[in-house]
Amino acid sequence: MRGRRAAEVVLFAPLGALATLAARLAGRRADEPFDDMAPGIGGLERRGSDGGDLPADTPVPAAAELAIEGYDHLAASQVIDRLATLTPAELSDVAAYEHSHKRRQVVLGRLAQLLP
Repeated sequence: MRGRRAAEVVLFAPLGALATLAARLAGRRADEPFDDMAPGIGGLERRGSDGGDLPADTPVPAAAELAIEGYDHLAASQVIDRLATLTPAELSDVAAYEHSHKRRQVVLGRLAQLLP
């Protein structure tokens, strides 16, 4: 398990660094999503000019409702470690929550790989 975590950190940490660099080069904040490049992650689309992150009918669960205990206090690498054990419905909940809160590109990228 330790080797798997190391491999995921080695793979996803550079992706996060690249997303941050690309954001700075594009004149964006590092935590601002790249919606024009990847309009949907796991079926999550932005609403557009009204500034909403998800379609109006997409429920966003509270952190306490997520299948990952203590989600708000976990680092991205810790979240990524736990994603493989979740069901598609749980992954969708995590994606909705992450997309509407922290918007960590590393976590959203991994969710996009795991969601159908």
